[in-house]
Amino acid sequence: VHLGQRNAAEAEKLLREAVALREALAREHPGRPHDQADLISARIALGKLHWATGRRAEAARAWEEGLAELGALADK
Repeated sequence: VHLGQRNAAEAEKLLREAVALREALAREHPGRPHDQADLISARIALGKLHWATGRRAEAARAWEEGLAELGALADK
């Protein structure tokens, strides 16, 4: 993936907003697994952006959070 610096910054801003919104929805509706799945997807997408822009540690953190949430969701 080739992103210009401006596009990457805008994409990160939007993905962080998506994560925040999905976190709020998941908290408000803990019994709705699709809200949790949407949060996980947003975290994975943020990780992909970090990876594509060379921010490997941040990518790993986002993916680890998403995978932990996926594990918790699978256990429900």
